[in-house]
Formats: sequence, structure tokens, C-alpha cells
Amino acid sequence: MNLHQMLNKYRGFQEDSDLGMIVDKNGETKGVFYDRVVKEYETYWTESIDWYRKLYQRHYQKMAGRHRPFFVSSESPCIIGQGQQTVLETGMALHKTYGVPYIPGTALKGLAAHYCHRYLGAEHPSFRMDGDSYKVLFGTQQEAGYIRFFDALPTPETVRTALLPDVMTPHHQSYNSLSSDTSKRLRPEAEYAPVESGANAPRDDDSPIPVPFLSVVADFRIMLFCESDSEEADAWLEIAEQLVLRALKQEGIGGKTNAGYGRMTLKQARLKDEQRKQQ
Repeated sequence: MNLHQMLNKYRGFQEDSDLGMIVDKNGETKGVFYDRVVKEYETYWTESIDWYRKLYQRHYQKMAGRHRPFFVSSESPCIIGQGQQTVLETGMALHKTYGVPYIPGTALKGLAAHYCHRYLGAEHPSFRMDGDSYKVLFGTQQEAGYIRFFDALPTPETVRTALLPDVMTPHHQSYNSLSSDTSKRLRPEAEYAPVESGANAPRDDDSPIPVPFLSVVADFRIMLFCESDSEEADAWLEIAEQLVLRALKQEGIGGKTNAGYGRMTLKQARLKDEQRKQQ
């Protein structure tokens, strides 16, 4: 089962599995569809975990240079790529080949770069966006940085239970759609009444609109890499690792972080097990 294909191109044998029909119906039907997707996903990965283990190991195979592997565990649901265009209204980051939810390396790099500039740069100017240390870690538009951030895949132990049905309930849809369309709001001849008139003002008696979506809860293996094989590379990798870990714990990754989504912490036990296997 390729989850990317199912959520973007799927047309099943049952009449109500056509994505087009799901979109045309109400949110309750979409919620039922997501529940079925989660069950099918869990069943598939219960039976097909062996090939994923091999794929997982190949994805993180060592190259020449210094590596920094570590594991993080979800403390709260994570939603990455929710703003992607999709017929289901809400998207998520899915590996197109492997068919599993994952954290893109670009998202990890962007999060670490933001945290580095905002927090570490406040104490050490070299780590600000225009500083030399920042450029070593993340590069510039003209030159690549020395640290590479791999895509983070869910571990074989948690990939089966990675999906979590969730729901958001946006309020004041009429007011928000009007406020975002300034061209109509400012034209007197517009069919919408001005916000000042109170006709579309947000009120407590507005009905929430439930929007089902999928979030992710899993353990992820993060791999940082530096082509240099010097001891100095280890020092930069250590800095990059701490930036990623602190950003994941304090800021969160993905969408709705202000609501507590996307928080992750270091999973020491998994890291020790991996180190023993390598020895």
C-alpha cells in the first residue's frame, strides 16, 4: 500500500472510495474514509514490514565522511505539508516511492536554521544569518553548507502505527473568507457587505466546520552528514544536532506548532540499541 497514491490518486473497487466522490460529500464521509485508510495502512505494514526494514537500512547506509545519527520520538502529533495542494483539502508529507509519512530534510534544515539565527545568534553574532558559523552550517544562496540533512523516515518499529486521525474545527468561516478577500471588501459594489457593517462579523453563535485530517506520531531516525572526515567536522555535527533537538523540543516542526503540534524529543534507548548493532 502506497499511502501517497491512496490519498492523491486512489480509485478503489467500492463506489465510495473514489476520491472525487469523497470530496463532493460532507466532512463526516471524509472522516470515515480516513478511518478506513488508517486501518488498511496498519494492516499492510503489519504484513509487509520485512521489506521496509531493508529499505530503511539502505536509506541510511554510510557514505565517506562523518555521520551523526540520532532518534527522536513524537511528544505530540506532527503535521508536515498540510498546505500542499490536494483534493482532500488537507495534505501531508508522504514519501512518493516508499508510501510512508516522513520529515523532509529540507524541513529539518529550515527549522534548525531558524532556531540558530533567532536564539543562538542572539548570544553569538557568528550564528546569525549573516555570520560565518551560520554559513558553515547552512550555506548561502551562492554556496552550500557543510552539513547535510537527510530525510527522516519512521522507524520500522513505529511505521505501522504512525497515522493518527485528527480533526480541526475552524470558526467564523464567512468572516475569514471575507477578510482575506480585500479586493471585494474594499469595493462598494461587491456582493459582500463591508466588515464594518457587522453582517459578517465573527460571533459566538457561528457553527464550527469540522475538517478531518491525518497527523503523524512515530519515532524518526535523523541523519546529519558532513563530507569532511576531520575531527572539526564532529564539532560542527554536534552543534547541528543540538540545534535540531532543541528546535524540535521547543519550537516544534510542521504546522499548528502554536497549538502544541510537532514537538519531539531525543530517544536515547533507540540510539543505544543502534550503536550496539553497529558494534
